[in-house]
Amino acid sequence: MYKAILRTDETVDASLLHEEFSNWPNAKLNPIYAENSDWTGVCVYNRSDVNYLDELPALRSLVTRVGLQHVTGVRYFNLAPKSKLHRHRDMYGNLLFGIIRIHIPIRTNPLAIMEVEKKCYHLGLNELWCIDTSGLHSIWNDGHENRIHIVIDVKRHPETEKYFPRWSPSVITHLAYFLMIVAWKVARDSVYQPKSLLKRIVDLKKEI
Repeated sequence: MYKAILRTDETVDASLLHEEFSNWPNAKLNPIYAENSDWTGVCVYNRSDVNYLDELPALRSLVTRVGLQHVTGVRYFNLAPKSKLHRHRDMYGNLLFGIIRIHIPIRTNPLAIMEVEKKCYHLGLNELWCIDTSGLHSIWNDGHENRIHIVIDVKRHPETEKYFPRWSPSVITHLAYFLMIVAWKVARDSVYQPKSLLKRIVDLKKEI
């Protein structure tokens, strides 16, 4: 069975990255979904119009190590204490489009959990995890502290292959199933939410 999540053997200095984020003047987290004010984030880098990496040298060093030329986006994501994000699949950080999402926890607690394909994981400090967001996933934070992750979206390339799952029958089966889900949602939204669909397509085109 395809897990859609992988812990790498790489490590980071979570305390340094968190201290840098805490002292960053632009660290203003905004709601990601209008219906969930507990889930917030801020974009640090994308390929079109945002680049704060020079203001965050520790983060820039990390992104350079991953391979800046292959990175499509860098963000901070925060889940407030005693809150939850519903099960979902994302179009960004998605293996179907040749992109994987790297998660680096810089503040967490043992009660902060990510569920991926109905299995639960605690992503710990100093760890680096790779997640294919086409997999069904949710998060919750039952602790009393914020859960803050650095999230880096990376394109597939020989230099970044180590962050991607190896091709296998389970991976191909999973992506075929996800492609059917995408086709159904495109058909639905082209009728009921055409403007929203167009915006998502434009944003995805920028990423890939």
